[in-house]
Amino acid sequence: MKRYTLSSLITRLASFEEALAEKMDAKGYAEAAEKARRHASEIREVRDFIIVEMTLEPIETLDPMEFLDEVATPGDVEGLRRRVYTKIAEDVEPVSGELADLLRRLSS
Repeated sequence: MKRYTLSSLITRLASFEEALAEKMDAKGYAEAAEKARRHASEIREVRDFIIVEMTLEPIETLDPMEFLDEVATPGDVEGLRRRVYTKIAEDVEPVSGELADLLRRLSS
């Protein structure tokens, strides 16, 4: 578990998707890489949409980057997203319903 502010969590999630895209590109999975890039873009759009959302409480949740080594195929990416994003959505729901909804959608 790691502590985040809402904006740092959103930035970390976008970076995670970008890292997944690079990993899938390197393995020759262009379609999976493109999907990860779209997810990164959608996550950044949520950040831009949430102009003012303030909380004094830190968000404690998973660090998605810690799971990158588990990814070897597009199937691994989908399973990892389901597991990690479901947990992060639960943890972020009290702070940002918008981000929680996006993560649930991206994990399905």
